[in-house]
Amino acid sequence: MIVNHDTNTVVWASEGYGKSVLEKFYKQLPPEHLSEKQQLRVNLIASQNPRLYRAYLLKEQLRLLLKLTNVDEAEDELKRWLWKASHSRIPAFKELYQKIRRHKTHILNTIRYGMSNARIEATNNRLSSLSVKLMASETYKICLIWCTLYALIYAFHFLTES
Repeated sequence: MIVNHDTNTVVWASEGYGKSVLEKFYKQLPPEHLSEKQQLRVNLIASQNPRLYRAYLLKEQLRLLLKLTNVDEAEDELKRWLWKASHSRIPAFKELYQKIRRHKTHILNTIRYGMSNARIEATNNRLSSLSVKLMASETYKICLIWCTLYALIYAFHFLTES
């Protein structure tokens, strides 16, 4: 439940509690998908809870920035976003600012090449879960060799696709 504590009014409600509810609230708010009623709620938040509205705007600016395809434009937008986040007085965004600043080059490379590490991470997770299951097995070393070969073949196939 999102509550305006100044006026003691409920702005938005959903089942559950904590971080997951707040994430659900933010996911439902991309401006291009807002209904008229939702836009009125965003306007209410803007007028009555500036800090929450600033957080919403920062989230939206970052989301749109990550959709850019021009690296120079993305770099300029990222610099502006980092400045805004570092001066936002919102602890979660200050923490995110530090992480994004640390990984700025990788983020820009993702935009530059239009690639992410999702496939690599998915393969790594599959191999890790398989390795844990096989640890008790006597054929662990043989399976590890096969898994490594599988990963190399998959990586080679992925690299030759592009």
